[in-house]
Amino acid sequence: DGRNRFLLVTRNAVHEVRHQRPQRSCRHPVTECPLPLIPGFRRPREAGILDSPPGDLRRPTRRNHLHVNASSRIVVNMRSQKIEARSLTKAFGDRTVVDDVSFTVPAGNITGFVGANGAGKTTTMRMLLGLVAPTAGSALLNGQRYRELESPRRQVGAVVDGAGAHPGHTARAHLTIMATAADLPVRRVDEVLGLVELTEHASRRIGGFSMGMLQRLALAGALLGDPEVLILDEPVNGLDPPGILWVRDLLRRLAGEGRALLVSSHLLGELAEVAHRVVIIDQGRLVADMSLEELLAGRAGVVELRCADTARMIR
Repeated sequence: DGRNRFLLVTRNAVHEVRHQRPQRSCRHPVTECPLPLIPGFRRPREAGILDSPPGDLRRPTRRNHLHVNASSRIVVNMRSQKIEARSLTKAFGDRTVVDDVSFTVPAGNITGFVGANGAGKTTTMRMLLGLVAPTAGSALLNGQRYRELESPRRQVGAVVDGAGAHPGHTARAHLTIMATAADLPVRRVDEVLGLVELTEHASRRIGGFSMGMLQRLALAGALLGDPEVLILDEPVNGLDPPGILWVRDLLRRLAGEGRALLVSSHLLGELAEVAHRVVIIDQGRLVADMSLEELLAGRAGVVELRCADTARMIR
């Protein structure tokens, strides 16, 4: 009939709006789909639009992704935002370094991944990130394998084996290269430099950075895409006590925004202040997966001592 139709699913009801020729139009901030400017009409993010029956409506969170299908109905994609290891196993020849490890990390949760050096933590993280192919089992991020993610840098941030930066580059140049390669806005470079408190060192060459500054630079790279999932391999390594406190505060804030964090350490005490759950691995096998409170309650009153001369210690 020559008239445009828009089906708007709002928090109150479903309305069918018809109009002849709108004088002005705006574009949806994500989809670039034209939307009419109607008195009282609110943008999709403000109206809490969701592709579900009116009785099931709820306001989307900051991390919902909006899409428009052929019928101009706005759909909110509610991602799971979690990390999942399913019976992960990795063998190098006849040596099994990770043996049937399973755990999950939900959104808004900091999970400490604890184990001695060589226990299999980094290999497990590499399997989650698709850097090492598992011998058996599967590793899922937001319900998909890493290589299947549509925009991995925007969904997953990782620190594994340091910043991986050229010593001749400045911090700003390094992050700019990363942002450009991942098709991320370059404005994020200065934002993450400020977040990790490296703004005053942005023009210094990385070759002159301390270990703690390199750790901050690696965290900045992980946060470039504002990801939902973070996998951090010993992020406090090399930091002084004020730096450790700063990392703990940063992790709390990131989890408070609804992100899922898997943070490894070979010392449980480093994570005791921030972790919601603890996954402990020993010689490639899972030995504990529980809340920190449950872990400490099970060990109450137990002190384990080891020494070279047991008989002398007993005397």
